[in-house]
Amino acid sequence: MRFPIVVSLILFTSACATRKEERIKSEIHKRIYMNMNNPSRLSPEIVTLEYPVNEVAPLILPNKFACLVGSAFGVAAISEDLKKVSFERARGNFPEIPVGAFGSNEDGTVMWGQEGYRGFLAYHFPSGTTINTVPDTYAEMVGAVAPKGRSSLVFVCMYYIRKRKTVYFVYDVANGVKAFDDSENPSSLTLFPVDENSFIGVDGVVLNGVVKFNWGQISFTERGFHPISENELTRFLSKKNIDMRLLTRSFSFEKGICIGTAIPGEMQMVIQWKNGFKDIRISPLVIQCPNSLHFGDVWEFSLDGRWLAARPEIPNADVCQLLLYHVDEKYPQGISPPIYGGTTPKNGRGCFVNHSSLGPLYVDVSFRPPALLVYKMNDVSKMLVK
Repeated sequence: MRFPIVVSLILFTSACATRKEERIKSEIHKRIYMNMNNPSRLSPEIVTLEYPVNEVAPLILPNKFACLVGSAFGVAAISEDLKKVSFERARGNFPEIPVGAFGSNEDGTVMWGQEGYRGFLAYHFPSGTTINTVPDTYAEMVGAVAPKGRSSLVFVCMYYIRKRKTVYFVYDVANGVKAFDDSENPSSLTLFPVDENSFIGVDGVVLNGVVKFNWGQISFTERGFHPISENELTRFLSKKNIDMRLLTRSFSFEKGICIGTAIPGEMQMVIQWKNGFKDIRISPLVIQCPNSLHFGDVWEFSLDGRWLAARPEIPNADVCQLLLYHVDEKYPQGISPPIYGGTTPKNGRGCFVNHSSLGPLYVDVSFRPPALLVYKMNDVSKMLVK
């Protein structure tokens, strides 16, 4: 007679787990929509997690994204039915400390993070090689970026407080070494990767109380940086005094489009180009930026440039509003009107994921309780048709 008792216990345990998951999903759903008056909104699929995910970054790998779970780098995989998320954790010898400024290259072979303002932590998945370094007592890490198509190089931007200069260190993470630095020719440029051998960069200087932004193109080889040059796009961005911040994905070189802030005035502008940085157009974003929200450096293009996310601040609230867009020439300025998702914390994280059966997704992170909020871009398309 023990068999029916065991079966009943299993069924009871399963029912309790199901009710707990439903309660968590209901709690998250109420929280992300509690500050919203707009009835036209996109509801996410909620995937509960056993462990909280602190940081995420996009990958070109299907169904996967880079993540930081606790202090461990890893790759997360979303199941075909959107019911589960599995993690492949890195086995790096990193200290158990909070890591910020998390990032990865697009193929997920290298991930990196920042210990406060100083330490640089990096992991190379194929070889298992790690880097854990503090360059200088009087240096602060500003950010990091990886060139496209280079499987193990990371450019780390450090600001030297006493010398008041910015230096890029280039680490070959696969071999666990610093390839070189540009300390002899310091630059304060913020870099955006164009391809495996070049970047577009911006530097800001204050003139008569107004910040002037100067743009340029930089080539890179194993011997280091080459002198800054110009093209039609960089000259145009300098002339219009366009500002963009490091650690944003404000460029889509695949689609020939970027979003920046015109200074002074703080107007959000979209810049489009064709034929290799030529035939440049600029126009303000109007219908894409609701007046009730505060926009700044909030833009994130998907890796293929077909989708766009923004996380503007809601005035007098401690949360941001998630907005999702379709990028296509059929819309004015090449960008659709916004589709509202839920609210998200000001320090919230999200990224685009290419799913093999569900199409493109946007994954937002819920810290408490731990969960992923998954928005389907195909549903965004359907709402735009309506």
